[in-house]
Amino acid sequence: MATVKTIVARLKALKANAPEDTQLVVTTLTPSGDVMQIVGLREEGFNIFSADGYVDGGHCEMVAHVATLKLFCSFKSTKSPDKRPVYGFLASLSEPQKESGQ
Repeated sequence: MATVKTIVARLKALKANAPEDTQLVVTTLTPSGDVMQIVGLREEGFNIFSADGYVDGGHCEMVAHVATLKLFCSFKSTKSPDKRPVYGFLASLSEPQKESGQ
């Protein structure tokens, strides 16, 4: 099983190697079935991850076991505006930040 750090590294590589005029789009589902727009993904402990993002425009955080982590990755053109509704989200992946005192 891949670790969360391995998954984040793979997503960063995908983002870095995105075709010209595209952005990485990543989709995941919450346990309730809502589409979550991820802005951060990090490891929280042994086989536990947390994902920060948005559901229907509201901020949320999901904490779960890595066995439940499912991501769909694709690329969206940034060149011409798309008139169709967007069902994915743009991922902005950053390094996990350590809390003070650790």
